[in-house]
Amino acid sequence: MSSKELLLQHVRERLISQNYSFEEFLQTIGQTYRSRHESEPEIDTVRDWYSKYEFQDEAALEVADDRIDKFLEQNREAELQELENMQLAESFPLEQVVNKLYQVDQMLDKRLTYMNEALKENVLQLERFDDLLDLANSTKVDENEDMKAVENLHDKLKIQKSEER
Repeated sequence: MSSKELLLQHVRERLISQNYSFEEFLQTIGQTYRSRHESEPEIDTVRDWYSKYEFQDEAALEVADDRIDKFLEQNREAELQELENMQLAESFPLEQVVNKLYQVDQMLDKRLTYMNEALKENVLQLERFDDLLDLANSTKVDENEDMKAVENLHDKLKIQKSEER
């Protein structure tokens, strides 16, 4: 049973025409009428009164139905708004995400550029070392010459390092 049906059932149970049958209504009115007028009320008059209560009860039930609908709709809207606000508070705007991704891209691009420059520098050093090894291998004649070539190579590397600084 839905919330609306439960609320309408509760209202319906409180209506006179739902709590009293015509016979019970006639008996209650008859007791009150007799205590004041010392006669029996006319059944047609009591039936008319009961019909008016039924009509009023139906009108009251329709009003209650409309009010319940309105209340439940307002409640649903408030709940949805609260849920939306909670979701917005816990999420990031698309623009912020795009900006952060752009910043990450810039940082990665700088890092890649740095690594590329470092790699180029290492390649140049290796090329120089290869040239020096070629020079050392082409000038050696015997073992004494090997030691001189290594010392010569060592001196040239020192010179290149000091030039780079």
